Amino acid sequence: MRSILVKASFALGLSAALVPWGHAQIPALVAAVDSAFVQEDVHKVLAQAAEYIEMGLLGQSRLYSQRQAQRRLGQFFRDYPPQSFVWSTMHADDGHWFATGRYKAYNMLRVYAHWEQQASGWKLVNLQVFK
Repeated sequence: MRSILVKASFALGLSAALVPWGHAQIPALVAAVDSAFVQEDVHKVLAQAAEYIEMGLLGQSRLYSQRQAQRRLGQFFRDYPPQSFVWSTMHADDGHWFATGRYKAYNMLRVYAHWEQQASGWKLVNLQVFK
């Protein structure tokens, strides 16, 4: 089992040397979500999502289709326009990649994301935002 815990800000970039074998494309995926949150770009956030994504945005988590997730995340960005976003921790473990971050809107919110390695590549399967 290969595992890594990295504290990084994507403003500084993430060295490929810090990424476990088999996870080389993950920094680009995580960085894409990073910039998408700052730009309020729903389509860019969900471009890497699985067909169905578990999502909780300041409330109960549930499974959404891509279309439902787009509407829900779009409403979230309208209600909580971003001032800043940064990933704070990342962890890879047996075909899964987890990241936590801080999203500043009117107040500071915590973000949790989970990617899973599937036959078609890495897919975002879970996105949670908490107070």
